[in-house]
Order: sequence, then structure tokens, then C-alpha cells
Amino acid sequence: MPTLAIVGRPNVGKSLLFNRLSHKSLALVHDRPGVTRDRIVTDVVWKNREITLIDTGGIGMDTDSSDDLVQAVRREAELAMEAADALLWVVDGREGLVPLELDIASILRKKHKPVLVAANKIDGVRQNFLEADFASTGFKEIFPVSAAHGTGIDELVERCLAILPADTIPRAPKDAATKIAIVGRPNVGKSSLVNALLGDERTLVSEIAGTTRDAVEVPFLRETPSGKMRYMLVDTAGMRQRGGIRDELEQAMTGRSVHAINRCDLCLLMIDADKGVTLQDKKIAHHIHESRKPCLVLVNKWDLALESGVPMHLPTSDETLTRQKKQSFKESYRDAVLRALFFLDFAPVVFLSAQKRTGMGDLFLAVDRVAENLHTPIPTARLNRILQQAVLQQPPPAKHGKRFKFLYATPQKEEGLWKSCKIIAFCNDKRLLAESWLVFVEHQLRKQFSLDGCPIHWVWRDRTGESKKPQSSGAGRPSQGVGHTSRPQRAQPTDKKRKERAKKPSRQTTKGRPMKARRRRS
Repeated sequence: MPTLAIVGRPNVGKSLLFNRLSHKSLALVHDRPGVTRDRIVTDVVWKNREITLIDTGGIGMDTDSSDDLVQAVRREAELAMEAADALLWVVDGREGLVPLELDIASILRKKHKPVLVAANKIDGVRQNFLEADFASTGFKEIFPVSAAHGTGIDELVERCLAILPADTIPRAPKDAATKIAIVGRPNVGKSSLVNALLGDERTLVSEIAGTTRDAVEVPFLRETPSGKMRYMLVDTAGMRQRGGIRDELEQAMTGRSVHAINRCDLCLLMIDADKGVTLQDKKIAHHIHESRKPCLVLVNKWDLALESGVPMHLPTSDETLTRQKKQSFKESYRDAVLRALFFLDFAPVVFLSAQKRTGMGDLFLAVDRVAENLHTPIPTARLNRILQQAVLQQPPPAKHGKRFKFLYATPQKEEGLWKSCKIIAFCNDKRLLAESWLVFVEHQLRKQFSLDGCPIHWVWRDRTGESKKPQSSGAGRPSQGVGHTSRPQRAQPTDKKRKERAKKPSRQTTKGRPMKARRRRS
């Protein structure tokens, strides 16, 4: 597939132009220079031709970063230019030619590849001749564009298609790739895990917290006995506590990570084995639980925890200490993690080391197990038997003098392999449902069905929502629950009848006038 790489110095609008050309909001856009650091790759279709588009970090000095990080960003841009068939050099048309761009021009000439110059930020008619300053660089094809407003984009796309080589290899239809979002706190090893899975230094890795600023999507092909499995690994920025964020850029980074959780098929929550589960880890787990996404908990840097031999903060009661003596160190750590992340107590826990690339086999075994659990159907009859037994074992608590009554449940069939387990349940009044009792019911279901890593999505429908619909007597009506006998329902008066009754005179009135008290005869 032909490849086009977008290059240039920092803060000239490369990411905004990348989003404009791809018709997607993939790259993070901010006024601060040096926001993009990793390579962001996507496939686009221009006039029935598939093109691979690459966004790169700014080539130049970044005063906010260390020298090693600047060199890493420069190396990522060099790899993108080497893999591309043509280069799109983005410059700032309003600022004109700066000394740094003369160095970039010499770098591009040494690549011996077609180069187009996009003079960005040319918004008005009066600025149409500002791009003439870049003619001295030796590149003749200069296109005035505005990535913010979309002017000049069509002419630029036409010329890009003309210089890119034709794709002569017929491509087979691609299957849908499973999106796996890797989320967690800053500096827990998310980018290192992506590199370990790919076997290549695809993403930037640094000891500086917050190195990854954008949600980087990386395709991954895995060989299995049943065939090839296509994945899309989404490396996200570290999510810090909201109260500790004072920077607009970091707020945008956190928003991109939250968006990656909402649109992924599977979440991998990564924690640091040496530090254990923190408060921020619990908040991220709660967001995954609210999004109803299948999840795995990855305990990274497990080799460091084995060397120290000190597990995360565990309860010190006598019963707990006695149980820990009978368990191994890994089992004790797993129990402590699940107790701390009570939002995701159904998620499998995988121990690995991304730096040493150990535990990758256990990770994909857990991924396959979760996919199989989501794909396995749940029989309706068995589901109702388990729920009726749960009601008999632990009746729902009463609320305001009334008790919640479960009537009937049926699993909803959804297309796809990574859909949540949705159960449609009928009840008398869903406002009487207690969350604690629902947690008990979910535990009973997980004991009977293989639902490791699978969230349960309840859809409750009560009688108040069905009263407006005409009900037919006979078969097809849901059962009335445990210990409930069917009886004819008394018709409730409507609001119109209530108003008429209120207007009627009381018994103590005669023809609308109050009765006079009779005088006693003397």
C-alpha cells in the first residue's frame, strides 16, 4: 500500500492536517509545540485508492523535554521517512522560512523521494502569496492550505495521488480487528508492553512519566492454530488523578485515554507490581466498570516484586495470615489485587514483565478465554432457574414497605465476538432494586457460568413501563415470580375521574348549598 509521511518542525499544524486528510480525530491537537511524539499510522481511502498516512513528531529542539527524548522523537520521524513512498513537508505559511526549516530541507533532499510542500495556515485571499518564501528551498510544488478551515485540501490530495505509486498487489478483504486499549497510571509500562508484543521499538519508552501523550493505534497480527488473529493495540497516555491536573494538555491527554476505553473491545488495566494498587488504579477500574467493557488486570514488573518479596498492602488479621501461609506468593498477591479492585473482581489477573518480555503467553491465553466466554450462549431456562434459586436463597430487601419481585429474564443475543453479556429482566418496580442484592445475584451467575472478564449489562423492565401496552390474557405473559398468585387487577381511576369526584358535592350539601342545622323544638 502506498505510504505518505507528514513531516515538519514543531507547531506547524501537522497533526491537524493529518486529521483533516484522514477524516478522523486520531492525533491530539494543541497549541503547545511537541505534542506529537510517536508515529500515528492510519489507512485512508482517497478516490477509491487506499493510502497509508503517517503523522510524525516535530523535527527540532524541544525545550520541555530531555535530550534523549528529543533524539527518540527524531528517530521515529526518520523511520517514518524511510518507510514512506512520498513525503509531505508541512510549513507555517504565515511565519515564513525559518533557519530550522533549512536544515529540514537538506534532510528531505537526501531521502531522494518525492516531496510536496504544504504551506499551512493560509486562511485568507490576502495571504495567498506568503508561500513564495519557501521556493528557495529547492522544492517547486508548494500548496497553500488551511488545515483548520479545509481550504486547498482537494488540490493537495490530487497531487499526492499523482506522485504516489499505484498499488498493483490486489488486497484481500480485511477482517475486523479487535481493539485492545492498554490503560493505567503514568510510567507503569504500557508502551513497553506494546513493544514487547510487537518485538520492535514501535512506541517511545522513557523513564519520564507522561512520555506518551496520544492514543497510538498499532496493528498486530498473531498466529494461532485456528488462523491469523488481527488486533489493534491502543497505547494510551497515563491517567492521573483529576484533582492533580493543572495543565490543559494533560486534561486533553486524559480525555483521549477515556475515549479509547469507551470505543475499545477489550481493556487491559496495567498496575505496577512494586507499588501495588493505588487510588488512581481504582478510579480507572471504576471507569472501565461503568463502560461495561471486558477487562484483564495486568500486574507488570512482576520480576521486581519477586526480588523484593514484599506483596502489596495486605490485611494483617489472623485469618488472612493463616490463609496466606497456605497459598503461594502469587495467589496471595492475586487475592489482594481483586480485593482492592472490587469493581473488577471478575477480571482475570495476569503477571508479566514487559521489559523482560515474560508472561506474554499467559496474556493471550487470558484474552482467548475472555473471548470464548463472551461467545458462549447462556440458556434462558437455566438462567431463570439460577435467578429463582438466588431469590429463594436471599430475598431482595424491602424498600419503603415494598419488596422487589423478579419475574423473568432472557439473555439478548448480540452480533460480534466482543459484545457485553446483556440480560433483559422483568420485575414489578425497578426503583425497588437494591444494588447490594444485584451484586449477590451476579456472584451466583458467575458461579454457574464461565464469565471471567465479562461484565454483565442488566436491562430492567418493570410493569410501569408495560402498563401502556395492551396485554393479552393467556400464554406468552411472563411468570409472576416466586410465591406470587395471579389475581385480577382493580382498574385504577384516571386523572379525569379524580377531578370529577372532587367537584361533586359532599353528603352534607343539598343542591350545592350547606344544610342548615335544625332548631330544636322547645
